[in-house]
Amino acid sequence: TPRHFRHGLKLVDWMMQSICDEQSLRQEINHQRLQTTTLEREYQAAQGRLQRMEHTNCENDNRISELLAEATAGDGVTWAALDALRSDIQEVMHLKRQAQKAKAMLREREHHVATLNHELKTNCIPEMGARVASAKSDVKTKLASLSIPTQLRARSAAPLASRCIKAEGML
Repeated sequence: TPRHFRHGLKLVDWMMQSICDEQSLRQEINHQRLQTTTLEREYQAAQGRLQRMEHTNCENDNRISELLAEATAGDGVTWAALDALRSDIQEVMHLKRQAQKAKAMLREREHHVATLNHELKTNCIPEMGARVASAKSDVKTKLASLSIPTQLRARSAAPLASRCIKAEGML
């Protein structure tokens, strides 16, 4: 039976290594989630600042248009120069509006891509859980199929079970 005992210890070591690997994977996943949350908050804050600046920029453009509409020719400024300036400002504002529309389309597409990524992530996590459950059942099956005497199996299984429960509680 020493051979069975050594084989049982090897199995216990393998099971403990599997539990440690699972714990480290869970810790890494939690760390990645925390980083993702932090980056998403920073991104949302930057998006808010950008939208406020765009709104202020739009207000300033409208104010410039109003001031140019009220402007009159004077010493050194001809009507032709004012008209050319008004035309140039209108063209710049038209280009800005086009850029804003393009940014809005980009935001919609980014939102759509983020939604798709979220769906992909939620679909993969249950698959991982299923693989973990399958591995646990494989271990239980292997342990049950070993030709280790029942008394020896009971003595080594109880401490292992308590360690597994403690390890799962730490997750």
